[in-house]
Parts: sequence; C-alpha cells; structure tokens
Amino acid sequence: MPKSRKRSARKQSRLPKRGEAYQNAVALVAKSIAPSADVEVGAWIDGPDGRRDLDVVVRPQGTDSTRVVVIECKDWNRPIGIAFIDALDSKRRDLGASIAMICSNSGFTSDALRKAARVGIPALSALIEGDKRIRVVVREQIYTRIVEFVTHAPTFHHPNLSNDQKRILAGPVYTNEWSYCGKSLEAWVAAKLVQVAGVATRSRSFLLKCQFLEPIPFDIRGISIFMSRIDLRAEFTVQWMTQVAEIGASQGMYDHLRKLVLVGPGPYQFHLKNVDSQHWGTPVGIEDVPPRLLIPMDERPNPGMPLVELTLGMVKNMPQSNPKDAPDLDRFVLSEEIVDEAEQ
Repeated sequence: MPKSRKRSARKQSRLPKRGEAYQNAVALVAKSIAPSADVEVGAWIDGPDGRRDLDVVVRPQGTDSTRVVVIECKDWNRPIGIAFIDALDSKRRDLGASIAMICSNSGFTSDALRKAARVGIPALSALIEGDKRIRVVVREQIYTRIVEFVTHAPTFHHPNLSNDQKRILAGPVYTNEWSYCGKSLEAWVAAKLVQVAGVATRSRSFLLKCQFLEPIPFDIRGISIFMSRIDLRAEFTVQWMTQVAEIGASQGMYDHLRKLVLVGPGPYQFHLKNVDSQHWGTPVGIEDVPPRLLIPMDERPNPGMPLVELTLGMVKNMPQSNPKDAPDLDRFVLSEEIVDEAEQ
C-alpha cells in the first residue's frame, strides 16, 4: 500500500479526545431543554488572545439570537474545584459570552460552588437515565410536606326555603348527598381544600367564602334546593419531613446551586430513587426548613423554563370524593375570599 494511503488511514482512525463522549451527552441534554436552539460541540471562537475552543455552545433562536451560552464540560473522577470556576469566569469575560455554565460528571467541591454562586456561573450535572456516559450520582436532602386536615366543614346558604325544603334540611345532611348536574358537591369542596392546602408551607386555619352570581339549584334526596353562597371553614397542620434521596432524570440537568432539575418540553421525567415513602424520613421543625421552600408554591417566581423542585407533598384527612370529579361551579362564582381565622 502506498505511504500516502497509510497516512490517510491513520487520520481517519482518530481516537476520541478525553471527555468528548461527555460533551456529546451534555449537548444532547442541552438540545432537549432548548429544542429550537443551535447546539454545537467543540466550537472555536476568536478571543482577545487568539482562538479558544469551547466544549458546547448554545445559540438560542428568535428574540434571543444574539445570546451565546457556553458550557464547559468536565468528565473527571473527582469533584471539580474552584480553579475551574476561576478559569471559566475568565473565559466568559474574554469571549463576551452571555452565560457561561460548567457541567461536571463528578460533582463540585464546596468552595467551587460558593465561587460559582458569587460570580453567577450555573454549576450543573447532566442526567440521562441508563446512559453509560453519565457517572455522576446526585444525592440531596429532600423535604416532604405532610398536610393533615384537623377539621373541614361547609356551611350552605339557602334563600327562600319552602316548608318541604326546611324539613329535609332540619335533620342531619351530609355534603356527599348534594349534587349538581349529577356530580358530587363534596368533590368541589375537596377541590377547594386542595387548592389552599396543596400550596401551603405552614399550618393554617381559614374561612373560605364563596359567593355565587345568583342562586344555583342543587339536588338532594330527589328535590332541588338553591344555594346563594358556600362558606368553608377548615384547619390543617403542616409537618415537614426530610431524608436523603438519589436524584435522576430520563434526560435533564441537575442544578447544584438551586438544587433542582431542569427538564425540556416533552416526555422527559424526573426521578427520585431510594425514597422512604412510608415514613418520609425524619420530622424537622419549620425553622430547619430551607427558607426558599417556605415560600408558597403559587408565589414562587416563574423561571421561564421547566424545572422540578425537590420537595414532595401529601394531603391527609380529605373528603372521600375525588377533586377531579368536581362539578364546574367556578364559572358561577361572583367573589371568593379566604380569611385566616387568626386575623378575625
């Protein structure tokens, strides 16, 4: 065989560089989180001191087309230290990148995370379930809210009752006996309780006042009775539990600073492994819960991307009816007010 062909064959059999497989894995996850962006592996960009090679570059399309996101990938066997954060911070300034991130296959040291938080560099780890390129094992303290109702009782307001209607309401009447268009009123009550308790981070005693636009006919024991308003008085406790769990995802990024998982649109799943779902770990006082978790979930800022917060919740002692079977009464609601009992 001629020598020139031997040289050509050697060029074609180039061995992959160290970390190249991990760069491809990170690029795959980045593309799943930002499917409309251009994602490039092993790009070169001109800097003030010459050409610089970048592991992964993400260029969003549309209104963010001028932004450039660089991701440094580290496929090491030990946690990444502060020196790598320093180097990436310098590279970010030299290249004028909009955002610089670092993705580690082995986690980060505590001083590296402190520096990354201070200079605004996201510290990430790619997660792909079953992918051999991913070696990182993420274990974090997770928190579970156990919400348990102490009491819940609705009060129904009826205008202009007839004598027959008064006789029916004179004895014991249970919420599950009422229905609207064949659907249980108890399911609507359950949905309202979940609406309040599902986002709660602290114990609460409240009165929910729901005024209808006009009286609505409900069925009970074969007759129709109109309601103008429903008051729902309830009290629940919140007990926080904590345990260490393994964090994973079918495809996503773990954010070591914010302690959450970023996933893209579509069928991607967040995984919690080795979770004690019977006792939910150890009880902790509210003063030991991270402050960010004490912000009610409906009041937390919207990050503009899909993510999963590492908290779980369970609501106990609810009405037996399934909230998903509730009648659509909200379209008749004129006003809805929630008053904390402690404020009265």
